[in-house]
Amino acid sequence: IIANVFNIGADLGGMAEVFLQDFATWQNLPEAAKTGLPSAANTADVADNPFWHALVPAIAALSFPVAQMAAERLGIAKAGAVSWLDAGGGSGVWSAVWLGANKQAMGTQLDWPNVNKIGRGFVANFGVADRFQTIDGDFHTTDFGSAKYNFAIYAHIAHQESPAENIAEFRKFRKALKPGGTLVVNDFVLNDDRTGHPFAMMFASQMLVVTKNGFTYRQSDYREWLLEAGFKSVDIVPTPTPSTLVFAS
Repeated sequence: IIANVFNIGADLGGMAEVFLQDFATWQNLPEAAKTGLPSAANTADVADNPFWHALVPAIAALSFPVAQMAAERLGIAKAGAVSWLDAGGGSGVWSAVWLGANKQAMGTQLDWPNVNKIGRGFVANFGVADRFQTIDGDFHTTDFGSAKYNFAIYAHIAHQESPAENIAEFRKFRKALKPGGTLVVNDFVLNDDRTGHPFAMMFASQMLVVTKNGFTYRQSDYREWLLEAGFKSVDIVPTPTPSTLVFAS
């Protein structure tokens, strides 16, 4: 269904093509490595970056099977009238999958207005738009609320943030979750010795040229940040894709 909606294959090839399409940016990689500053004309922290119109659908293709896997692990289908917050949700693919599995659930996505527009269109194709709502805003500055959600989702966002920024977001998520709630983090995560999927390892270079502080982080980094944010349990689960699932409760 992802391929039908976006006319792209739900595989890594489409993702890599999107990242590598701006060859001029990659030509500046040596300079970015020297200065530690992004060399891309439009960086990841720019709301009106036209790159989102290509990147958001590509991430949806990669995320679809991972969202299904997370839903099965969390028992979303039989969870009843639960709700979740997807911060930086992009295409809305996580809500599309979870709402399709649970007819009583409600999904909320927080993202920039132009990205939420893409998300609403995507979710509508799955016939679940009536239980999907969006909040226009920057997740860095928007209050998530207190004890409002059963689940929270932070998918393909942590890699563009600094360690301090991720800890700050994790604290906000913990506050927003109801007692017993679970935060799901999905990202390219490396082993503690910085080995892992080749694409996840290469992705660190992409973060260097398009973000000020982003990186491909290790499992130990996520464990440290989540525990510091107040979560008591952290489970890291590999997926059939280059990305990894992290469950924190």
